[in-house]
Amino acid sequence: MLAAGETLRRAVIAGVSGGLALLALLLYQGWRRDKAAVEVQAAAFGIPQRQAPLALGIVREPDARRAALALARVLLAEVSDRRQIARLPLAEAAREVAREGEKLEVARDLAGSVWAHRPACGEAAMVLGGTLYLWRAFAPEGAIPLPTAWETPLQLARALAPAQPEAMRLLAVAALERWPVLEEGERAAQLTFLREAFGDPVTLAALAGPWLRIAGGGSTAFGAVPDTASAWATVAGACAQRRDWSAYCEAHRRRLVALERELRAAVEEARERVQGGDAAGARGLCWQVVRTAPPDVAFAGVLTTALEIAPAGPVDAHTGGAAAAWLEWALEGVVRGVERLPAPVLARLATAATEVEPASAALAALAAGDVAGAELRERRSEATTLEAWAPYLLAKARHLAARGEWRAAQATLASVHRSWRGVLWADVAWLVARAAGDEAAAREAAAQRAALAAESWPATAWRWHRGVARLDLLLASAAPAGLTCGIDQAPPGGAVVAVRLDGRGVELAPVRSGGQVVIATALPAGLHLVEVEAVAGGRVAPGAVWCTAPSPP
Repeated sequence: MLAAGETLRRAVIAGVSGGLALLALLLYQGWRRDKAAVEVQAAAFGIPQRQAPLALGIVREPDARRAALALARVLLAEVSDRRQIARLPLAEAAREVAREGEKLEVARDLAGSVWAHRPACGEAAMVLGGTLYLWRAFAPEGAIPLPTAWETPLQLARALAPAQPEAMRLLAVAALERWPVLEEGERAAQLTFLREAFGDPVTLAALAGPWLRIAGGGSTAFGAVPDTASAWATVAGACAQRRDWSAYCEAHRRRLVALERELRAAVEEARERVQGGDAAGARGLCWQVVRTAPPDVAFAGVLTTALEIAPAGPVDAHTGGAAAAWLEWALEGVVRGVERLPAPVLARLATAATEVEPASAALAALAAGDVAGAELRERRSEATTLEAWAPYLLAKARHLAARGEWRAAQATLASVHRSWRGVLWADVAWLVARAAGDEAAAREAAAQRAALAAESWPATAWRWHRGVARLDLLLASAAPAGLTCGIDQAPPGGAVVAVRLDGRGVELAPVRSGGQVVIATALPAGLHLVEVEAVAGGRVAPGAVWCTAPSPP
């Protein structure tokens, strides 16, 4: 009895084992068949020859359905982005373009099969929706899918994988295509969606140009742009490519507003990190301000705060270059007797800056209050009478005159290179003469200074420095209506210039040859520095400058 039961039990076990083995064999054969089918299709479309790493990944993928989905993605990518095909010989590229409809059909079937077996796979839904959307251009008459056929899987993919932007990107492309035929109410909803889609930098970079062409620029186009500095920079670049200079100026202004807001938030976060003991994180945020903020009076406050709270530590070469740009900007004010940044901030920038010339290093030390360090650098140089040292010598003469050391100031002023003996030199000479207490010399210096004061300046008065036109001017009296700057030369398609006055950006304007830029900022009498820089469109040469006539009452 027991023997019979044992025999039956063993027979059952053997039967089950054999069935499982048979099932495993059938599953293996099915897997091998599915894998082989995918590999055959990949070879039929020449994927191993064009994209060997991707083809190898498909072969090595142990999951047959994931291998099928990988092939579907490759086929979809070759149709949606022809850069890979464009690298082929002309005849071969033409053959591949002719097979795009076939590629989309295969990709559609593969992705649809995977999605049917794995409905929670967002990637399969995305590939299916994308292939259905693109397949419309190749579908035979009467077989064009309804919008819901591709929108449904794309929306599902967006819900299943919200961190993956591909599905939203395809939906954004579809929204741009339908935009011209949408009603007002539908457009409002699409603007909200596009704003969300454009939150992805890659999506915005790819679609900013087409969106500006479709929406026609202006408030409608800008209404879909996220209010971030990076987004506005991308849109400004797209406007520049279209040579829409008015839109470029508006995008650039919005970028600066957003950038200031973001940098202030970064400084507040850095302050919290300092309080929380995260010195490395706080230092990174503070120096990010230096790298990101453009040298300008508008950003000097946030930069000062950032460097006042930044923990000590090394900086990289990129940060050192940004620190050098800020240092140069601040030293321009020092030469003209204006403190643009506090001395401790100047000292920190000088420490971090890379590739600083000896004359600039000496000027930075003088501005930071390290007179001994500045003079040490001066003594080590054998070329202080050259043009590069003129700014330092002018600033040193100002410093000595303020301290009452007028003889040393006179000697320093006498060694300034002759190319710098213009309005800046005359202004310092006047200060030195007053410090000496010599009334006759002071009157003579004042007369020389007054002779250089003017209300208009020729185009030849501009000096160029690293692509920026600069004009030091001395106003005889206040200019309540500001200045007008002529434009002697600009590209045929126009350009955009940024105008800075005493280190502050005051105007961003599109210009053409023979045109004018009005700097509508009241100026008091005295020294001023005007800078004109072409920021988009090509090189611009400014012309004559004159005080704008006040408007009649």
